[in-house]
Amino acid sequence: GTTFAILATMMVWLAMNTFASSNYDALDIALLFLQITGMVAAFPLRWHSNLSILNTALGLVNFEVDFVSPCPDAFTAEALFYVQLTLPILFGLGYTIYFGTIQVLRMDLTHLETTSAKAKAIAHQTWSVMRGDLLSMVIVGYHQVCLKSFGALKCKTFPDGLQYLKMAPEIECWQGRHLAMAVVAVFYIIFVVLGVPIWCVVYTIRRRMNNELTKQTDFGFLYERYEIDWIWWHAVLIVRRMVIAFILVMIDTPMIQGAAAAVVLAAFIVVHSHAQPFIDDSLDVLEIVTLLGIEAYALAGLMFFPSLSDTTQGFVCPGDGEEVCGGDNENKEVVSILIIIVIVSLILICVYVTIVNVRDKAREKKSLRIIRSVVTRIVSAGNDQQGDGGGKPASQGRLKRQESMGSQHALNS
Repeated sequence: GTTFAILATMMVWLAMNTFASSNYDALDIALLFLQITGMVAAFPLRWHSNLSILNTALGLVNFEVDFVSPCPDAFTAEALFYVQLTLPILFGLGYTIYFGTIQVLRMDLTHLETTSAKAKAIAHQTWSVMRGDLLSMVIVGYHQVCLKSFGALKCKTFPDGLQYLKMAPEIECWQGRHLAMAVVAVFYIIFVVLGVPIWCVVYTIRRRMNNELTKQTDFGFLYERYEIDWIWWHAVLIVRRMVIAFILVMIDTPMIQGAAAAVVLAAFIVVHSHAQPFIDDSLDVLEIVTLLGIEAYALAGLMFFPSLSDTTQGFVCPGDGEEVCGGDNENKEVVSILIIIVIVSLILICVYVTIVNVRDKAREKKSLRIIRSVVTRIVSAGNDQQGDGGGKPASQGRLKRQESMGSQHALNS
């Protein structure tokens, strides 16, 4: 059961990665919305019971292997830490085997004499083909790497005066097993949590300075959707995941967690409203709408803490009974229903924009195929004319009409 649950999580992760950031821009924004909302839902606020199913669903979308922990044979928190951080490596091995096998079957290696030369050629081609997908997969699971890495460094002082790991209370901090976890966590924080967004900024700015933005690359999804002045904006989306993960793990007081998240999200809303970094205006609208939705979710979570009516001031609801808390409970139920409507509506909006985005991508690919076909025919006909010693005016006019008809067909498609 535990093994199946982990494998199912891995398959969901792979499926979401396959259709996410490197392929469809709207789906990438929708995934980011669900991931951050899921982390906000993990805040230990007094969430209304109506939101329990929604919060569970958001947790599953986050590719969290911890959802198998209630199982009788589940891994310990320490094991889950290593499993979660090992998933990118496992996927990297899987990608290497898959793409390497394809290259072995497709590549012509007859001109290479030695085995080492053949292996080097296969390795080089495999890395060239898979590196974009691998980076996309790392970004999809980036927030979970943040959560586990920060969690391995978060200790809590217990009544006996000793410090124990918050996510694994059986492990004493800075002793034995925890030292190994801390070393792994620091490694991931340096090279993944901080390294990935810094590398994205450096890579995109360098390509702009070298006038290489129009060249084909496996990392095009990092900058192709953004305006030239905001070519590095994808790093901001990555950092947003990191900041919310830091708040979730490193801050203990629920109300401070919610308030900090609300302030941070408000800052991201202001920054995005100023920049509007996407080339496609519909993506800018989708991004700001989803940010507002996450902000509403965080604020709604905070509203479940205080008393919402004058009659319940000074009481603890719902613990003080229905007679005192009846009105307050009704108000909180209304809030929970409203927030469910908001989140479901935003999910439907994401689905709609994603469908439109997928349709537009398909039309773009079809148009490019038609244009390439027309250009190929024109070039071929021109070569034939040169081979015949020149062409007649009528032939040139026919080529121009073919080009015009092909271009019009592409635009109408």
